[in-house]
Amino acid sequence: MISVAGKKSNLPIYWKNLSHKGASNLSQQKAVIPPLLKPSKKI
Repeated sequence: MISVAGKKSNLPIYWKNLSHKGASNLSQQKAVIPPLLKPSKKI
C-alpha cells in the first residue's frame, strides 16, 4: 500500500491485493511503486 501521510492519519492512494495472508516481502512491495510513476491519462 502506498499512502499519503498526514499529521494524525494516513490516506491510502494505491494498493495491491496479495494472493496470500500475511506480510509482503520486498519484491512485492517494490512491485507497487512503478504504476504510480507512470503519467496518468487525461480525461
